Amino acid sequence: MALVAQFQTYCRELHDEAVEVHVTNANPRQADVIRALLTQGRKLEYQTPRTAAIGDDFGRLGFAIVEALKAHSAKATDDLRLLDLLVDFRNAISHGNQTEIESLVAIGQIKANEDRLPTPPARHGATRS
Repeated sequence: MALVAQFQTYCRELHDEAVEVHVTNANPRQADVIRALLTQGRKLEYQTPRTAAIGDDFGRLGFAIVEALKAHSAKATDDLRLLDLLVDFRNAISHGNQTEIESLVAIGQIKANEDRLPTPPARHGATRS
């Protein structure tokens, strides 16, 4: 889970730097407005770094980053698919969604050691065996 969180932070910081390039080249009186418009509603603030969120946020700056990576190589396309898979797995773990965890493991792309997976929280009023 920490890896996904660190990658999300990295993506936000990279986006901030790209925004500052636009702001630096803008009319100084408009800099704050441009900064606000380019970061307002940024998906990486409240969503995990799936390729759709990355693509949307950087697309607002004129960078078709996901499309460019996919055009670069088949390996990059597969890496983006694996990124989404990793983020989905992280989400399933953090939300205690055992069904989703099992589903992601079953497709064979994630290898999980059950001894290291968190125990899903007990439901209120339910007893565990």
